[in-house]
Amino acid sequence: MGLKLTCLKGLKMCVSSSGSHDEAPVLSDKHLDVPNIIITPPTPTGVALPRDPRRAEKLEKIRDHERKEETFTPMPSPYYMELTKLLLNHASDNIPKADEIRTLIKDVWDTRIAKFRVSADSFVRQQEAHAKLDNLTLMEINTSGAFLTQALNHMYKLRTNLQPSDSTQSQDF
Repeated sequence: MGLKLTCLKGLKMCVSSSGSHDEAPVLSDKHLDVPNIIITPPTPTGVALPRDPRRAEKLEKIRDHERKEETFTPMPSPYYMELTKLLLNHASDNIPKADEIRTLIKDVWDTRIAKFRVSADSFVRQQEAHAKLDNLTLMEINTSGAFLTQALNHMYKLRTNLQPSDSTQSQDF
């Protein structure tokens, strides 16, 4: 009873060659006739995701490190929030400590967004012309982009209203 690999429409399939089914799976009348089939869906990196019972401990370390550092720390994935939302919304029953993981990811997110707001506030107050955004994910930039854009627009309006225009004349009393 050995396993053999066979490909079917881009998915890797491990097909058991038990009993009378020594052939690769065959599509007939839109049905796949294969007993004992294990399908491994492809992952973005092409590597199977191992089950790690210490996920929550790792996330606690990431959260604590993010809180201690003044700058943004690199995240394990540039898509950490998107992947977490997808997995926890659709497969939370299969994830041990799902509620704890959800809370830890939310803590990391809140810490990073608070850092971004403080940085943006400092950026605006110091009237800087450019900023470098290291270790921010696209989701974080897009979420906070509207805030920063509005702040810069308000600062521009305040500066233009405070500066005297060339067409106004002073009044003598």
